[in-house]
Amino acid sequence: MESLKNFVKTLFLFGAGLLCSLIHAQEGQRIQFVACPIVRDTSTVPCWLTRYGDALYYMGIQSDVSADFQPPLQGHQVLVEGIVGSEMICGGVVLEEIKITTMPELDGSCNTMLPAEDRYVIDVYPRPPGPSSGRLAFQVNIDPPVLEPSMDEKTFTLYFDFDKGVTFRQPRDLTAIMSYAEQISATRVEIQAYYARHQLSNGQTLDENPAVAIRRANQLDELLNGAGLKADFTLNWSTTPYTGGGFEDWRGRRAEVTVFP
Repeated sequence: MESLKNFVKTLFLFGAGLLCSLIHAQEGQRIQFVACPIVRDTSTVPCWLTRYGDALYYMGIQSDVSADFQPPLQGHQVLVEGIVGSEMICGGVVLEEIKITTMPELDGSCNTMLPAEDRYVIDVYPRPPGPSSGRLAFQVNIDPPVLEPSMDEKTFTLYFDFDKGVTFRQPRDLTAIMSYAEQISATRVEIQAYYARHQLSNGQTLDENPAVAIRRANQLDELLNGAGLKADFTLNWSTTPYTGGGFEDWRGRRAEVTVFP
């Protein structure tokens, strides 16, 4: 009987070890998971971490609305998508090409705050005191891209956070669309919106609400019309989710706006 117990215990430990090895991502591996964010204080600016499996990952620093990286919220889980890098920042492995979305549901367990330690320093130039006026806390160029002169139809692709419509991430894209439409005296605009299915690294799937595709199309229509784009609009949306199979699933969270002369 004792030998049977030992055999079962050995199998359990082996299985637990195997599971840990399966979720310990390697450098260059693309991972997608939902977990609690962790904030660590530093002498300059707080940094955001998260844990998946037996590894701690670095997501980004605290910044304002004009930064590419938008910090998560404590009290909520976060969808994390990125590629495991080789660098360590703030005690976490850097996730390259990272994209995160704060999940709407409250989760009281997501409340971990780590104190500042001398060995963790973020080398940045904090913005001066006072309102940010929409600028990034650490200076970047946020001017809209310069478009080459053309009279051809052009498609602009806008990407969204998980299960969300238009946010402060989209104004730069909308400005580019308006500028091009004015340049070619656009007569017609087609909007095609999508929603996505995400294959998480643990094998589970996470779907956006299909209705978000309709919301994205309608919001873009309203905003472009409201900004004065006088053209005939056609709206379409996908009724089946885009599936990347765990490879850049975020590309399915998009809308394509085609402007015709």
